[in-house]
Amino acid sequence: MKPLKPIFFFSSSFFPLVVAFLMLFNLCCKKAPTEPNATATMSVEDVSCTEAWVKVTSTNYQTPNTLTLFVNDKVDQSITFVSSDTLLYVDSLLPNQSYKIKAAFVTNNQPQTTNEVIATTM
Repeated sequence: MKPLKPIFFFSSSFFPLVVAFLMLFNLCCKKAPTEPNATATMSVEDVSCTEAWVKVTSTNYQTPNTLTLFVNDKVDQSITFVSSDTLLYVDSLLPNQSYKIKAAFVTNNQPQTTNEVIATTM
């Protein structure tokens, strides 16, 4: 009976090549860094009897982009957002009323919303 020959994969000349290839393949296949999430926060800057001024501050936000403003969960206006700090003017409000205001936008094909703020007119 003849002695068994070693399997080709484990032969002394082929095994280091396979290990080197696997190490090189692992180094080349790094994942691309993920984009940081875009965030936008909203704050009420001032109110009058029939108007409110709302500040929107964003981070990691691709500009220009469309920002949709909601007042009491109804679309109030859409604007082109071109700066990381924007002051929005909301008019046609009634005196002595509270209004919930928030905004929505899309970045990296993901819908995002700001925090909701309450503006109470005088």
